[in-house]
Amino acid sequence: MKDLLGAARRRIRMTPPVTVAVLVAVTLALGVGWMREHADAASQRHEALAYRLAFHAAELVDTDRAAARTLAIAAFEIHPAEEIRAQLIDTLVWGENLNLRTGSAWQTALSADGRAALIGDGAAAGVWDLTSRLDPKTGEVTGAFATLKGGRNGQTAVELTPDGRNAITAGDEGATVWDLGDPAKPVRSATLPSQDGVSVEAVALSADGRRAVIADFHGELAVWDLSDGARPKRRSTTRAHNSYAVDLGLSSDGRVAVTSADDGTVRSWYLTDPANPVKTADLSDPTNTPTAVAVSADGRTVLVGAAAQLEVWRLEGSSPPRRVTRFEGPLAGISSVSLTSDGGTALVTGESSSGFLWNLSNPSAPVLLARLKGDDHDIDSSALSADGGVALTAGAGGSTMWDLRSLAEIVADPEAVACDGRHGAEISRADWIRFTGQADWSDYGRADWDGLPVCRIRNT
Repeated sequence: MKDLLGAARRRIRMTPPVTVAVLVAVTLALGVGWMREHADAASQRHEALAYRLAFHAAELVDTDRAAARTLAIAAFEIHPAEEIRAQLIDTLVWGENLNLRTGSAWQTALSADGRAALIGDGAAAGVWDLTSRLDPKTGEVTGAFATLKGGRNGQTAVELTPDGRNAITAGDEGATVWDLGDPAKPVRSATLPSQDGVSVEAVALSADGRRAVIADFHGELAVWDLSDGARPKRRSTTRAHNSYAVDLGLSSDGRVAVTSADDGTVRSWYLTDPANPVKTADLSDPTNTPTAVAVSADGRTVLVGAAAQLEVWRLEGSSPPRRVTRFEGPLAGISSVSLTSDGGTALVTGESSSGFLWNLSNPSAPVLLARLKGDDHDIDSSALSADGGVALTAGAGGSTMWDLRSLAEIVADPEAVACDGRHGAEISRADWIRFTGQADWSDYGRADWDGLPVCRIRNT
């Protein structure tokens, strides 16, 4: 036995150094492989749990906003993937909406500051004051001041001047201009009959209220001079399309218009001489697709929405219009598009219960900012304030106001916004089991904690 042991010792002492190195390398490789496998398994658990919590946050946003916010924060802290980040942004934005309880609503318009609104139900439009939602300390009550009556067969379109002091509504026989200097007592200041008494489908006002543009069922575009409020003058009527008008956009000074029709045509117009509108271009031709349009205040940026597609155009004075980009929106059908005054932010709504906010500051590379989740109905109409701080959406489920004044801060760092002053937000053990199943609590917090502070979650 001694001889055998001695031989074994001699063999070990005589083992070449290279062989020892190989053994060490194999051992290290096996250890690293095990650690990677263990880390991959843990990462997969964290990822699956994060998506599960994000799903529950989306479920709860309409019924328990506080719980939705807490779960969305937890999901992001556990697995900060881009989709989870987007979900957190959406959840934070959803917490800033207010259902105005108007009943079904089909037309909307907002003043530049978002404090005055028109909300139409197809028969009449309510004049709304939204000040108390934006400034709760005022003590005022958000509500409708008055009602602007529609025509005999209803109301088809509404619009406001940026200062909210003038409005225009459209119906089956023409358009009506209203003085809202006292919003509780609207004054009918002018009636603009349509050509041959056909229905007006789209309307717009210049910022100073001195020019009105209307597009009708025959595809005709009429320009009105409202300088003398008591005696409006029709300056021109132009056959703009061969099908009925769908939408109309107008620059702040009333010199640039964009019209769309049921046949899918979209055309831009210069109204510098209101007596002689000049068609500058056909901007798009999506076959037989009703099309929504919006124009920036300076008349240089145009947003066109058709089916699920969005196009951004630039109008450069005497140069031919230039399409900057075309991209797919997350909607099967688009019913309404709105732009901020600088054309840098867009709100797109349609065949979905959500509206979608896009950053167009670099129009050749649009970025989806946030989703405005509404009720379970499609959104038929929407509006955006001049700076993008307020949005209004409307449909069969009613109308909703969105306070977006913190949107830039939320998008820049949703975690910081979510956790600011909310370090005490916790998930109880009961809710942890309810929303995660049997995920190991100790993977994310101390075993002796009664609640899991979501802004202090740790992954082990």
